[in-house]
Amino acid sequence: MKVVHNKKNSKKQKSNKNSNCREKNSEIEKLIKDFCKVYLDEKCEGVCLKIKKDLLKKNQDIYCRGKSNIWAASIIWDMSRVNFLIDSFEFLNFDFDSLCEYFDTKKSTVGSKASTIRKTLDISYLNDDYLVEDSPMLDFLSGLMVTPEGFIVNKGFYEEEIEFNNDIPEFEEVQNYYFDAVYSSKLGKSELMQLDYLLDKKSKEFIARDGVDREIYFEELDSKTISVYANCSLLEMQELADFIKKYGFRVL
Repeated sequence: MKVVHNKKNSKKQKSNKNSNCREKNSEIEKLIKDFCKVYLDEKCEGVCLKIKKDLLKKNQDIYCRGKSNIWAASIIWDMSRVNFLIDSFEFLNFDFDSLCEYFDTKKSTVGSKASTIRKTLDISYLNDDYLVEDSPMLDFLSGLMVTPEGFIVNKGFYEEEIEFNNDIPEFEEVQNYYFDAVYSSKLGKSELMQLDYLLDKKSKEFIARDGVDREIYFEELDSKTISVYANCSLLEMQELADFIKKYGFRVL
């Protein structure tokens, strides 16, 4: 039996598919704009639309599958996450729960779709392609440098590391110590992230010496002052104090 291919039906199906894709593409864009108008701003909207456009460049049929509200919610969430908008005082009414509630979507579905988008476009804190203008992350990234040892540090306060004597006396007991320190200027989010990284680095350095766990952390006392707490030896505590002095802190 001879099978005859119906070219007219094939063309019609393809035309319908393209029409549906264009319709969903427009619908997703409208959903994003409407949400940003209520909860965010034009700068955030611009980054969201860039993500949507870049996904389309990767695959022109990408929006043919999946619901428009899930696409919109996932794109907005990725933009918000990489720009720390969930912690922003500027957008107090906006969080993941309110986003999913607004779009009537499940959090697990949006989270999964958002993860796929991040991997597809390499959306991360170290990729400034998707950072909002005036984002604190832009200042943070521009202030970083890689040391000769391969560590990422704040280049504004980097100095050559002082060589310390790693031979800690065996009899020196590990205890709980703390000290207060004042920063050279107001502590912003980027400086606090950097400090957290530095203390974690020092903690790992101490542990590598004798295999004994060290807990090092800090608390903010005000906009410029912190308290550093450490479970270590007295000699290590002095070393820790000298260490953070190199990064713009004055130990009290």
